[in-house]
Amino acid sequence: MTTDEGAFRAPRHMVRCPICLDEFVWDEVHQLYERTEDPTEPYRPLEIPATASAIKRHDRELDAWKRCPDTDSELKREDGTRIPHYLPVAYGKYGRPLVVGFVGFRGSGKSHLLASMVGEIENGRLGMLGLQVDPVDGNVHKKYLEKIVRPLFNSGEALQSDIAAFSPGGAEFKDAFLISNLDSRVTRAVTFFDISGELLSERRPETQFMLAADALIFVVDPDVAIGDANAEAARWNRPLQRDDAFAMVLHRFRDQESAREKPVAIAITKCDRWRFEQPVSSWLRRDGLSPYRSARQPDLAAIWAESADAFAFLHQNHAQAWLRPYSLFSKATLHFVSATGSEAVEQLSPRRRDATVPDVGSRKYPRGVRPKRVLDPLAAILAMSGMLGDEARAVGGDLRRQDQSGA
Repeated sequence: MTTDEGAFRAPRHMVRCPICLDEFVWDEVHQLYERTEDPTEPYRPLEIPATASAIKRHDRELDAWKRCPDTDSELKREDGTRIPHYLPVAYGKYGRPLVVGFVGFRGSGKSHLLASMVGEIENGRLGMLGLQVDPVDGNVHKKYLEKIVRPLFNSGEALQSDIAAFSPGGAEFKDAFLISNLDSRVTRAVTFFDISGELLSERRPETQFMLAADALIFVVDPDVAIGDANAEAARWNRPLQRDDAFAMVLHRFRDQESAREKPVAIAITKCDRWRFEQPVSSWLRRDGLSPYRSARQPDLAAIWAESADAFAFLHQNHAQAWLRPYSLFSKATLHFVSATGSEAVEQLSPRRRDATVPDVGSRKYPRGVRPKRVLDPLAAILAMSGMLGDEARAVGGDLRRQDQSGA
């Protein structure tokens, strides 16, 4: 692109807001904001003295935010006033972000899976793929660790099933990272959205953020999808089951341009409950991320084999409704995962003045939390999105389907 004088001009950097779906030129929004602890004014204009040095200015802007122009103004309070919403400066600084949405109904294990993913990322596990990771916003990441991840990992405290809900301004990402591929020198903001499945199953303006998702992780709860496969009654009378969050998200993507091309990972959670059953047991014994040790050239055979076994596992147990994303999206992988490694136990004894003892009725993992293969769905998404290099884009693609069909 050139100007009338013939000089080169940088292309306009467009970003789609994941909350209101508006597109706007990122660099044309100049006013920056900082987050506060004041609930009446959660964001206020960031003021930096004109005399501030470049180093000080950069440090002050590091965790700053931009306000979305929201030209349609669909997000409104009950009194009709518009609800402003904000995005971190780093969100659109490095080109188009990768927005990852988690889909699943209440109790499916979405929040535990995301918390375990973030915990494994915090432990540096993506480093084995040659990826460098840094939080998009240090304060947001710190709060997510303190509120969600550390209680789960350090104290074994189970999360509330509805812990992911709406903010007053609609859906907000739970955490976000700048992920850099050191080989290709590509950096992208990767953001994670997770809200209550009951809300996600409704068609409402606040849930439209799913349409802005660049990739989706569908979370299958085998307790609902399969139930007790060994029960005698299950052989003769299987109740009609479906995941309403799955159904609504897939419905909203119908006829959306390029929706079929979005990378998709289907994660079967709570696999620790099936750890003595084949093929679950053989996959849970394998090291996480093992097919991605050579990130630029993932072990496609191993990835396809797990997808085939997971597909067969759901299909043979009459859980075809949870396989719909596989048939509707052109790039898809399936995974056996366990976010915690064991089941939570409800606490029955009172605290008796001991603050370290959970409240009665809360749930706790008495043997601690030991995630199994939780980063593999994310690694598949990163591969299909081009973050691991061009050759890795073959993960979840047409070659797998041709191989399975015998073409």
